[in-house]
Amino acid sequence: MYSGFRVLFLLFLLLVLPLAAEPPVSVTASLDKKTATIGEPIELTITLVYNSRVVLEEPLMPALVKSLAEPKEGLDSQIFDILEEKPPESRMEQGKKAEVFHYRIAFFKSGKTAFPELSVNFKDLKGRAARARSSPVEVEIKSAMAAGKNPKDIRDIKGPIWMNYPWYYYAAGVLVLLLFALLVLLLLHLRRKSRAATEDVKPVRPPWETALENFSALENSGLISDGKIKEFYIRLTDIYRTYLEERYGIPALDRTTMELFGEMKKAEIPREHAASARDLLARCDQVKFAKYVPPEEEIKSALAEGRRFVQITIPNSPPLPGEREAES
Repeated sequence: MYSGFRVLFLLFLLLVLPLAAEPPVSVTASLDKKTATIGEPIELTITLVYNSRVVLEEPLMPALVKSLAEPKEGLDSQIFDILEEKPPESRMEQGKKAEVFHYRIAFFKSGKTAFPELSVNFKDLKGRAARARSSPVEVEIKSAMAAGKNPKDIRDIKGPIWMNYPWYYYAAGVLVLLLFALLVLLLLHLRRKSRAATEDVKPVRPPWETALENFSALENSGLISDGKIKEFYIRLTDIYRTYLEERYGIPALDRTTMELFGEMKKAEIPREHAASARDLLARCDQVKFAKYVPPEEEIKSALAEGRRFVQITIPNSPPLPGEREAES
């Protein structure tokens, strides 16, 4: 009976102890290749098995793998690079949750290397902090150079080769450049000539047309009805002097009335015309500077006199009706 009890106890130990010794979290990593060339894609599979009552701590698996792929002190410290991350798989295995992560990675340094271990932090069933580790997975990375190829056989890029063309090639090139330059100069000359011809064709408006138009605008300005007599005479004087300057080429805008009368005599303007202009400008000066306020009839007469002066001084103009009666 004692021996039977011992047999049962041994069977109990064989069944219970493995279960008690089995960790609540396990992580394994595997590569589909043991050897590869630099930059060649390698399938990485990570399997995480854990009790559903266990609490996993940050970083979780995807973030943990990405942190291992990042360089720590520059590009030279990067162990591997992630080429592709596939969707994870989840399933239940013997009452535990299993998550499988698939990646395509590549190593860029030749020689024997290893995918580093993965450390997963968690709290066990009793709430104690613990850690599960995977074993590093070794792999040999070979150079992409073909096997048996001597590196010394690789030759550097050859320098540029000078092409010796016949002399007439260069002569033709110079001739083409000269023809192109002549064509550009010809186009510029034609464009400048066309612009100058357009400017010459543009008609110049005669000064008497401008003066008569300005007299009509002054008459319809409403300055007289508004009582702005001084402003009316200032504009009348400016129109009159501008016409004298543009019509006869004398400096009329910056001369006094007497100085302007002398300039008109030098310009050989008929004496009666020059005297008429002098008298009109003298009456305008009285309103502008002596505060003289003329009656409305005198104002309209001054405007008519200015318009009449312009009309009788138009080149080749027929005599006005009043002048025809005086001559007869």
